[in-house]
Amino acid sequence: MALLGGSWQLMIMTTWLKYYYCFNCGRPYCQSETKQGDWVTNGDTGSGFHSLHCMSCSKMLHQPGLLPLILCWVVCAGASLVSLARWISSGEQIELMITVFCGVGGLLGLRSTLKSSSKYKHIYADWVQKHGTNPDDWPETSQA
Repeated sequence: MALLGGSWQLMIMTTWLKYYYCFNCGRPYCQSETKQGDWVTNGDTGSGFHSLHCMSCSKMLHQPGLLPLILCWVVCAGASLVSLARWISSGEQIELMITVFCGVGGLLGLRSTLKSSSKYKHIYADWVQKHGTNPDDWPETSQA
């Protein structure tokens, strides 16, 4: 790992997204190492998913879902740029307000994305430094 230097961080960036994380135990889990919990609904339609829980402490596991945040950021940033271009050409106050609103929304979305991803990356990086990148070599979980 030491020989890779900064490249090590780039490799971590792509692999940490596929795991589930227990913030209580501070470790990543493959889906096969989890236990299924209650049915969690997304809305009135009844669609949803089974929650996944840690095998060691039975707390609910979390999986990074950064795509919606990144899409929100891209949409806000794009709308802000389009509105800024229209404001420069027309001078309309509403265009300036839209630019500011979308720009602030985009910055808040970016901040939220970075904050969310840093929680997961920190757990993964610490775990990989101690136990390596191969999940087959990771210690077994203790049953709760």
